[in-house]
Amino acid sequence: MAHQVVVVLGVPGAGKSTLCRRVASEAFGVEAVDFADLMLSACPPQTDRDALQYMGVTERRPLFALAKEQLVGIVGSGNGTLLLEAHFVMRVNAKIESFGDGLLQLIKPHSLLLVDTTSSAVTDRRRLDAERKRSPEGIGDIDELRGQTYLRAVDLSSKHSIPLKLVLNHNLRTAVSELLTLIPDNR
Repeated sequence: MAHQVVVVLGVPGAGKSTLCRRVASEAFGVEAVDFADLMLSACPPQTDRDALQYMGVTERRPLFALAKEQLVGIVGSGNGTLLLEAHFVMRVNAKIESFGDGLLQLIKPHSLLLVDTTSSAVTDRRRLDAERKRSPEGIGDIDELRGQTYLRAVDLSSKHSIPLKLVLNHNLRTAVSELLTLIPDNR
């Protein structure tokens, strides 16, 4: 039996990782996987996760392919729910790129979850996260990336006939409760 996959997307700093880890710790049979971590597993050990955003498409393509292969194995080998944190829109070297169609066709997710919050909350979270080396984007840049992420989420949902849910992550407890409603055995 395979995992039921919920793809969790949103801009960097929206709270996807925190939300996924919290839900995985509270709900039985839920596993959280970050697609960037799968990509990093193919990199030299000293590679920083935030360095991925500065890699060109040519550098990222083999990492993406290896991560996709790992993910297909994870999806096929488990049961329960897999929360897949992924970025389908990224600013790479000052250019916004989107991707993900091939990945969704492979893993056939149960639903898409767009995690969002205000641009000022994203800025605050990034500033307070001392462990990360996030790009220094201003409110306008974050607004643009949030808008592109919304458009991409709707595009992927309609193209692949996958239900899309928006969770506003202004309060972690409320966001966790909303995400739990998407997990089939936790309703």
